[in-house]
Amino acid sequence: MKRMKKFVFVLVVALVLSSMVFSMTASAYSPNADADVPTEKEMQTLCEMVDAANATIELAVKIAQKTPYNDVKLLLKTVDAIANGVFSYAEHIGAEVVCEYTEYVVDGQTVLIDPIRVINIPVQTQKP
Repeated sequence: MKRMKKFVFVLVVALVLSSMVFSMTASAYSPNADADVPTEKEMQTLCEMVDAANATIELAVKIAQKTPYNDVKLLLKTVDAIANGVFSYAEHIGAEVVCEYTEYVVDGQTVLIDPIRVINIPVQTQKP
């Protein structure tokens, strides 16, 4: 019975965290869709999304490491879902983000998890 309670708890926490990241992605739509260079507010939103996604991914890894059952596939799907939202927004505003893989041991397996990093931020040029 305790295993089932832990499983339900982990599942609920993972769903809550992923829904938080998805809601950030949905609210991050910019009216500046046609511009080549992201605004300062868009870049701030992107950096906040990256920080939130990285924290969520790190928490998901810790939860997966503590569970007694093999949930590596679920972890990888969760990480992909979180990262895809950030990648979509970055592409939308014209910035570039990348993942740098980090090794974690989850359920006796070495898994490559990808924290997100913002790179290649276009610079606004001032017209004379």
